[in-house]
Amino acid sequence: MWIFTNKGAVSIVQDWKIKDKLWVRSRLKEHLLYFVGNSVGVNKRIKHTPDNDYAFRVSMTRREVGACMVAMTADIDYDNFKNSIANNSYHAACSKIWTALLDACNTGCYRAKRLLGSKAPKKKKATDDSWSPEEYFQKQDDYYNDVFKGDDHAGRDAMLY
Repeated sequence: MWIFTNKGAVSIVQDWKIKDKLWVRSRLKEHLLYFVGNSVGVNKRIKHTPDNDYAFRVSMTRREVGACMVAMTADIDYDNFKNSIANNSYHAACSKIWTALLDACNTGCYRAKRLLGSKAPKKKKATDDSWSPEEYFQKQDDYYNDVFKGDDHAGRDAMLY
């Protein structure tokens, strides 16, 4: 399971050595520290595993993980997740994930507007730098062309359609 908060992301998987525990892992220690929050003693159990894809991890009981998730939901005070992310590089990563999920889910008015070429509503922002629908879709296409370059778009087309 991947969990994205406005303070960081964690991955949660089964601890195969201890059946009643889960590994909560993150690439950045501060993301994992935010997840464990005020859980007594859990932050002291965090292991640094720099040779793994997730450099920080902690083995937790399902009850501990559940308590952390409940505590995080109590912290939600925003009406737009992406706009609540203060860290610029993490915001950019979450925006890419949002776009990939929009394409992968392939449903709803956004898909119809993209396929039919009709105009989507313009973003309502206080600044003049909001993108028109055409600019947004061009930037999205440019991103996928960069990600899937060299594979003749087979991976992209499978994901989009």
